Amino acid sequence: MPVTVEWDNAEKTIVRMEMVGTWTWDEAYAGAERGYALLEEVDYEVGIIIDFSRGTRLPPNAITSARHMISRRHPRTGLTVFVGANDLFMALWNTFSKVYALFARKQNSIFADSVEQAREILARMYPRAQTL
Repeated sequence: MPVTVEWDNAEKTIVRMEMVGTWTWDEAYAGAERGYALLEEVDYEVGIIIDFSRGTRLPPNAITSARHMISRRHPRTGLTVFVGANDLFMALWNTFSKVYALFARKQNSIFADSVEQAREILARMYPRAQTL
């Protein structure tokens, strides 16, 4: 399956979405829905890791699709850490951030070099489940 979504830790403070090989926006949207279902299991904000490191490329219409995904952001979504973002992704994200500044601010995201680094960042922000 090109898009998988699961709890990244037993404490349920981090959800990891992994994009593998060639994936589509429909698969990403379905993955986001699975992530939203996980967030419904808890009553606190959760950090998100979106791992592109094993993906081959971004599908067409990335800016429009990213805007759609961010507009549907779950209220318990915390900091999102992108892993494995290539130069094209970074260029598109910078363009998106300028064109859709309000949406980009809502995303509350950063970039990391590895899943391990993303976990370290999120573990500091979400050391344990905290009720909202």
